[in-house]
Amino acid sequence: MVELQNFSSSGGLVNLSEALVSLTNNVVCRVAFGRKFDGGAKNHFHAMLTEFLVLLGTFDVGDFIPSLAWVSGLNGFNAMVNKCYEEFELLSCLSVTPSKF
Repeated sequence: MVELQNFSSSGGLVNLSEALVSLTNNVVCRVAFGRKFDGGAKNHFHAMLTEFLVLLGTFDVGDFIPSLAWVSGLNGFNAMVNKCYEEFELLSCLSVTPSKF
């Protein structure tokens, strides 16, 4: 957020998409994992989050016309969704530690 203040005070351009993804990344990491990701892990999580947001905005014809759901298999949409799911599933399995009673 300090970076946005610096850009706005200097009259520079601000990439709001990048700023919102960064903010979302920080909030999700703090809530879900209790810490911020730094370094390479941050870049990987940022890429995963960006891919997820792209998938959210992608038109899937099978959602609107169920009889044409097979098209999602041909254009690779289902494979992208499964890959994104597997990456988030792996991240959640690695970051969750069992609580001790």
